[in-house]
Amino acid sequence: MQHASDPVGYGLKDLAGLTDGAKVSGNTSATFHRAASILDDCKGALSWIRSSLPDKEQRLMNSGVSVIFCDPQLVPPESLLPTTCFIAVDNPKRQFARAVSRLFKPPRSAGIHPTALVHQEAVIGSNVSVGAFAIIEKVEIGQDCHIGSNSCIKHGSVLKDRVIIHEHVIIGSDGFGFVRAEDGRCEKFEHIGNVLLEDDVEIYPFCNVDRATLGTTRIRRGAKLDHYCHIGHNCEVGKDTLLTAGVVLCGGSQVGDRCWLAVNTIVKEKTKVGNDVVVGFGGVVMKDVPDGETWAGSPAEEIRSLAGRRGFLKRLHQQATLQ
Repeated sequence: MQHASDPVGYGLKDLAGLTDGAKVSGNTSATFHRAASILDDCKGALSWIRSSLPDKEQRLMNSGVSVIFCDPQLVPPESLLPTTCFIAVDNPKRQFARAVSRLFKPPRSAGIHPTALVHQEAVIGSNVSVGAFAIIEKVEIGQDCHIGSNSCIKHGSVLKDRVIIHEHVIIGSDGFGFVRAEDGRCEKFEHIGNVLLEDDVEIYPFCNVDRATLGTTRIRRGAKLDHYCHIGHNCEVGKDTLLTAGVVLCGGSQVGDRCWLAVNTIVKEKTKVGNDVVVGFGGVVMKDVPDGETWAGSPAEEIRSLAGRRGFLKRLHQQATLQ
């Protein structure tokens, strides 16, 4: 594997498995040494293009691209066939992303940075990297994990295999929980649970995942958390779910598998979002969401219900202005 800037020549043989079932045309001996967007200079590069891109023919003609993943519907310009290799696949973006990951992913060396603080009883698997000034308390970390600089993995947390924690992340922090005393003062409800991150979870900078009050706060296999997400105590995030920047899950809420929560979504405490759900930008989810639905708004509603309500209000407004 090489860094993206290294002048190494790759060809079709290096894309083995990514071209299975593809229709390959043009210069099958073309080589590339980097990856680039079709919107930029692509001379000597691997790229991808979709048929819906405006002025795609002009983009291709001016790109200088060496090898390109494209939709099967794309008809390659004849003038480029002697110089460019076209790989027609059903999902060119996905195959391009896999190629970039295979050939150009920046290397990450295993080992613990000398400035990191690691508890002597922490259990750490093989091929784990821990960045500068990270704090690893008494936890369990599986194989092939990465803990970024200035992140903190707190007592009792469990990270399974291939978990990636970027910089400035806190896993297992104390949850926000209080009870009222007789005189109205706030008394701390101690959080003595933990956090479990399953295989292939990835958490981006400035996220926080609180440990459970009792039991476990759980992020299931393959889930991804974008920057500035907050996951409250006793929450659960389902498999392969994407939480984009600024999502807040209040304590005890659940999000199912394969969901997509847009930027700044908030889910009320103890609320359940089903599987395969989409929530639009800034949605405030106040009640349970069934499987497979798309919700938006504040408070959030099912999108067809929301559209109908807005259409009704628009008609009322038009009638009022005509009177």
